[in-house]
Amino acid sequence: MYEVLSIGEALMDFIPLNPENIDGRSAEDSEGAEENSVPANVQNTAPVFEQTVGGSPANVACALARLGVKTGFVGKVGDDSMGQRVKKVLDECGVDTSNMILDADLRTPVAVVHRMDGKKTFTFYRGVHTADTHFEEDEIDDEIFDDCKVFNFSSFPLSREPSRSTVLNAVVKAKESGARITFDPNIRLSI
Repeated sequence: MYEVLSIGEALMDFIPLNPENIDGRSAEDSEGAEENSVPANVQNTAPVFEQTVGGSPANVACALARLGVKTGFVGKVGDDSMGQRVKKVLDECGVDTSNMILDADLRTPVAVVHRMDGKKTFTFYRGVHTADTHFEEDEIDDEIFDDCKVFNFSSFPLSREPSRSTVLNAVVKAKESGARITFDPNIRLSI
């Protein structure tokens, strides 16, 4: 069924287009700042952010799908504008999102990217009201593991129940089906 199946977090990253208004550094000093990426009338005012889909398992699935690998994503986001955008982007990449859940009662997690002292750091907005922490084992169809060659997951869902047990049980099922397991520790002590 899948060459690579990714399970875990999908979120919305907010990346500053004018990082000098985030951490006091000039755009010229900020790594990766694009010249004229922010309109002149807002360059020296409020921060301007670009929204992009993030989350290690979602990024892996999308990147591999763009390379022609048959991928699927299993996870949970809010049925809000950000969650719908996450699903749309993954669909456009060619990722099978038929096992992705959009939950109207929960929110899509958010990460805000900062550049502090030349280093990229993140502030995460996730917790009791975000969908990624409420991923239940009975929301996974066991058939997705059939013929799965590689099963990919990250540490984010391991930080809270019930997602922790859900993902660890999925790892066991994937291994039992013969899949090779890949793990992105993506260590974030703040989560």
